[in-house]
Amino acid sequence: MKKSSVIGAIFIIIAIGAVWFWTGKTNTQKVASDYKNITYIIQGQPVTLVNGRAESSTPGSASKTVTQYFGNEAVGDLTGDSVPDVAFILTQNTGGSGTFYYAVIAVNENGTYKGTNAMFLGDRIAPQTTEIHDGRAVVNFAERKPGEPMTAQPSVGKSVWIHLDVKNMEIGEWVKDFEGETDISRLIQVANPLPNQKVTSPLKVSGKAVGNWYFEASFPVMIVDANGEKLGVVPAQAQGEWMTTDLVPFEATLTFEKPATATGTVVFLKDNPSGLPENDNSISIPVSF
Repeated sequence: MKKSSVIGAIFIIIAIGAVWFWTGKTNTQKVASDYKNITYIIQGQPVTLVNGRAESSTPGSASKTVTQYFGNEAVGDLTGDSVPDVAFILTQNTGGSGTFYYAVIAVNENGTYKGTNAMFLGDRIAPQTTEIHDGRAVVNFAERKPGEPMTAQPSVGKSVWIHLDVKNMEIGEWVKDFEGETDISRLIQVANPLPNQKVTSPLKVSGKAVGNWYFEASFPVMIVDANGEKLGVVPAQAQGEWMTTDLVPFEATLTFEKPATATGTVVFLKDNPSGLPENDNSISIPVSF
């Protein structure tokens, strides 16, 4: 009798363990998919995904803005807490010909994901892979050469290193220069225009850039609309001795054509007389018209 009771108890324990295992497995799978059902900040606006997709009205248009999960995931610890986070790519289409690619990170906080802002990568680029190195996400893709039409196939390889500010849940680009890996704000700081600022032509641009951002005391500044069409370009001129490792002030007045879209981007391009892709660099400021 006692032996039967013991055997019965063992079976009960096994059954409870099996239920716990499968329940736990189901819950883990549910949590793992939550990053496709949370909110990310794109161009200053919250976008909440449902099964990896979101739709909203496009301002000033009958079209829909469609944001959706693209993929290229990389899983690993990006916050230093030994818990795996997820970095991946979103796309957004506002009804025009452009398809805008963004990098985002879903931070794992005690089994629940929280989304960051979205970092703009480019329009109609060719994503390759996303990796995690030294606690940072790295997005690899191909883009067009500066000034090439959008009809050209992306042919220039680029790797963007992403730094996560855990306190503010914000991501930004980190780059490698001759001194090693550093925050891009140590290479160039744009004072005008500010992100999402409304701009008109002529536009005065200003800021500071490290000496090797220039060549012969200047570097190009370009403005494009949301479809990637170039509206204007001007050389930004150093306002001091540029052959230095320090930040040097720059100024330029950018005259541009009337845009066909409500938004665009001002691109500050590192001057690259060598023409080598590995020496290319830029910072993009989203603006509205």
